[in-house]
Order: sequence, then structure tokens, then C-alpha cells
Amino acid sequence: MSFNFDELLIQGKDAADLVQQNKNEIEEVYEKLGHSLSSFLALDIKFEEDVEYKKENNNTAIHRSAIDILALHSVGFPKSRELTGYNYIFIKHEKTDVKKSLMKVKRSNGGYPITVVHEKNHYVADNQKEFADAVGVVVSDYQTHLMLRSFKRLVDEAIKKAAVVDKS
Repeated sequence: MSFNFDELLIQGKDAADLVQQNKNEIEEVYEKLGHSLSSFLALDIKFEEDVEYKKENNNTAIHRSAIDILALHSVGFPKSRELTGYNYIFIKHEKTDVKKSLMKVKRSNGGYPITVVHEKNHYVADNQKEFADAVGVVVSDYQTHLMLRSFKRLVDEAIKKAAVVDKS
């Protein structure tokens, strides 16, 4: 019996190349958005991504706290929280550490589809154009602009506060 793995290796390489291309396309959208937001706000902003955990109701949270305390004493670390699969995308001003949530995303291992969540709306993108369109809906939303105003105000206040401290 002969084994020929050459074709399978080529298929795997092609799949890996596609995944890398998809991730590069997604990163390109974030880079362009970052430049546009920085220009629009007249601030140097970066994106920060953080995982979302499932929320618990009050009774479960109290019960969990007791379980976590017992686990902490017996094992040495608290019970881990359950992930939702979504990540928060924050805009952040690095000099002041001010950050605000822009949207949530759920990524596929292959890059696409990627789900963008803003408020109660979900947008599923199968390619770069659809992803850019979904992000465009988010940044053109009035709620986003209210958040951006708040973000800019907080950054400006933090900068002024730091300037006063420096003068002292």
C-alpha cells in the first residue's frame, strides 16, 4: 500500500495561506479605521481587544462566589469564567489609558465569517468588503458618535489633569 501525502500537504498549505490572507484583510480594515478615527478625533488612538464572559444572574453570582471562595482555598485559584466567544473591541488613548467599547466581534478560526455586534444588531461578514461595511454601519451610528464625544471629552480632561499635576 502506497501513501501519497503530497496532495494533502498542498491542500493544507493552500488553506493556511487563505487563513493568513483573511486575517491580513481583517487587520487592514482595523488599520484604516484606526487612522480614520485618529484623524476624526484629532487623537492618537489604538484598538484593544478583550474577551467577553457570560454574565450570571444575581442568585447564581452569589452561589458562584461561595464556590469560587471554596475553590480558591482548596485548589489555590478561582473557578474560571465561561467565555461567550465574542471579543470586545475598545478604542484606547494610550497616554491617558482612557478606553471605550466600540463593538463586539466573533471571529472564526479561518478569519471569516466574522460577526460584528453593535447595540442589538448583528452583522455577519464573509469577506473584507462585508466586514468593512459592517464596521461602517457601526461608525456611522449616532450612538457611536455619542460614545466618541464622551471618549474625547474624557481624554481631554485626563490630559488637562495631567498638565495641572505636571505644573505642581
